Amino acid sequence: MKKFNLINVLDLLFEFSYLAIIFFTPLFCAFLRENNSVFELNKIILFKILTLLLLLIFSVKIIYLLTQKPIGVRLAIPKKFIVLLLFLITLAVSTYFAQDRFAAFYGSYFRQQGLISYFFYILFFCLLWLNVRISKPRFNYNKIIITAVLASLLASIYGLAQKAGWDFIDWTEPAWLTGRVTSTLGQPNFLASYLLLVIPLAGYLFFKAKKLLIKFFWFLVLASQLLCLFFTYSRGGLFGLVAGLTITALIYFLTTKQRIFKKSNFKRFAIAFLLLIIFTSLCFVSYYKINFFKERIRSSLDFQSGSVAIRTKFWKASLSVIKEKLLFGHGLDNQGNVLIKYYQKDWGIYGNVNDYTDRAHNLILDILLTIGAIGLIFYLLWLFIILKLSIKNIRENKSTALTVALLAGIVCYLLSLMFSFEITTTAVYLWLFFALIMIINDQAAVADDSPDKTKPLIVVRSRDSFKMFLAIILIIIIAGLIFRQINKNIKYLIADYYCQQIKQAFKNKEYFETYTLYGYLKELEVKTDYYDLRYGSVLADNLDGFNTITLTRIGQKILEKLVKNLKSDNFETFFALGKIYTALGNNKNKQYFALAETNLKQALKNSPELPKTYRALANLYFKKNDYQPAINYFNQALDKLPAIDNPYLNAQHSQVIKYEQYYIFQGLGDVYFAKQEYEQAEKFYQMAHFNNSYDIVLYKKIADTYYKRDKLDKAIFYNQRGLILNPSDYNWSLALSSLYREKKDLVKAKRYLDQALKLAPENQELKKYEQDFNKNNKILK
Repeated sequence: MKKFNLINVLDLLFEFSYLAIIFFTPLFCAFLRENNSVFELNKIILFKILTLLLLLIFSVKIIYLLTQKPIGVRLAIPKKFIVLLLFLITLAVSTYFAQDRFAAFYGSYFRQQGLISYFFYILFFCLLWLNVRISKPRFNYNKIIITAVLASLLASIYGLAQKAGWDFIDWTEPAWLTGRVTSTLGQPNFLASYLLLVIPLAGYLFFKAKKLLIKFFWFLVLASQLLCLFFTYSRGGLFGLVAGLTITALIYFLTTKQRIFKKSNFKRFAIAFLLLIIFTSLCFVSYYKINFFKERIRSSLDFQSGSVAIRTKFWKASLSVIKEKLLFGHGLDNQGNVLIKYYQKDWGIYGNVNDYTDRAHNLILDILLTIGAIGLIFYLLWLFIILKLSIKNIRENKSTALTVALLAGIVCYLLSLMFSFEITTTAVYLWLFFALIMIINDQAAVADDSPDKTKPLIVVRSRDSFKMFLAIILIIIIAGLIFRQINKNIKYLIADYYCQQIKQAFKNKEYFETYTLYGYLKELEVKTDYYDLRYGSVLADNLDGFNTITLTRIGQKILEKLVKNLKSDNFETFFALGKIYTALGNNKNKQYFALAETNLKQALKNSPELPKTYRALANLYFKKNDYQPAINYFNQALDKLPAIDNPYLNAQHSQVIKYEQYYIFQGLGDVYFAKQEYEQAEKFYQMAHFNNSYDIVLYKKIADTYYKRDKLDKAIFYNQRGLILNPSDYNWSLALSSLYREKKDLVKAKRYLDQALKLAPENQELKKYEQDFNKNNKILK
């Protein structure tokens, strides 16, 4: 019977855990959209949990080895790790000096790239490398590469299915509508960046395969990856692939000093060149046959429209922001907090009005924005170390083909980031590649099982029973701490589930349900401001429309408690606080109006060109019955919108501008109605309706302006239009009954009253109206 070996079991569990990270991170997301965040939050939580399990397994392994024998590990930090350590320290320093330390440390809700995330990326990298250095297990590169490529195959198949119109999930921006595939990454450019990392790995497996059938399989995988990359229509992705492979080829041939047409290289070069020709031909044919692809290519050099135009504006704004904190930057995930200050109204031409970027869309600029020039220096030094190790691997013939594939993936990916930015999946794979290159470089040391007597060893000398007792206690403590962290991470997903349920409850007008769900969410004590900001803003928007005192009072108490948790010094917090205090303000609580004004003006200071801030201030003054400032701010909000006839506007961005105009015109209509200037009110309500004809309530508001001017026929006309469009709402029939009653047309008044009663037979308001109607109009009995 074979003797049980704990180290083998731990090595197996360790391998399973890191393979799970490689396979599931790109694929895992909220497929059923049961969470509010469908992609990034799910991926980073999965990655953190699996990395914590890696840490636990590694810790148990080290403790067990310490109880058995000395471990040959250098106590001194290798020189190449000094740069990595300095890079991590720079991240911490930039976090300390960040405008929003909370976001810099934990990461923003949408991006999840705070200091904690970078700590886990580097921890993942170190665990992979240290596991090989310390215990020298049999390290199978092929398992890692095959796992990564098979994961990309599933992602590619799903992407191609999206392109064919076979998507089984109803995304908000489906591929059949946008023309671009997203797969499980959520955005075409993100998918392209991910594919750039794994395409060279598929090429490596293709060239390495000996059997024809296996070679054919990897060829199909490679073809599916390239097709999926093409259908992302990512110009940065296509540029990254071509330029990255070219640069990597030059590095390889310059390093080895080999001739391209040498017999040993010719076959591989010919196949690679053939694949490149096929891919280039596909692009060339598509340029003439696929109009969308043709427009994407043409617009690449058009600096007046589209994503190219807005990126140049982001880059210009980023350069201005970088000068403010050149050395250590503004902190991780703080780009949005500082770039919003440079929002200009023409951003609404190339993107949605009121939307601002939280990334520079350029790797160098993003690094300078977050961790400054010092951070950029250490990052580039680390990349130089990886390049140097890669060249050394190639020269010393240490897994040369794999090293070239890994280097190609890194180069292609980094080039694509000149027009995009890093996400969880690509960051995980990048640090994985760094670890593999270092492990390959150390493979001679790994093959040697004899400890190096010149290096200091970790030695534990004590009785075996005492050693085991200490080991067990230490493992229990470490396991307890790690599972506590795993539990905290799981709570984030549960909280996000509640957030999605709250969103649905608001949509269904189940306001008491939102109170209950928000209570559950708060009990989880997750570290993020996002849920308070989101819930507070939506509740504030709905509070004035609640139809019961109980509902309103509970909402007010929740908001009063909620504002105490919002302490971040950024635009979104100031803006949310302004809206919440506006909702809380009334004649009995005028102090809230002052707080609302203070916060909204601070938000305006943070971003003086954002239209929604002016609209929020206008709503505040309107609620205070201070009409002239309200009109002024509504007009200023209009001035901050791009011209609707701008030739560079596309249909989507034009519609967003119209929708913003609809809110402003409706607000102006409400102000003039309150001022009893009914003709002006009607004009703005009509303008609001022109920009959003789906808002049926505007017919009621227009009708009321005619009623106030004693134009009953016009009032009846607009109420009838409302009834036609929404015949299930008894209020239209009730309004018509009242109007005909005022016109002394009691027959029609009675007919519409009967319609209303039929729609809402238990409504107390209707019953009182019926009693009054019958009492004063006995002739109709």
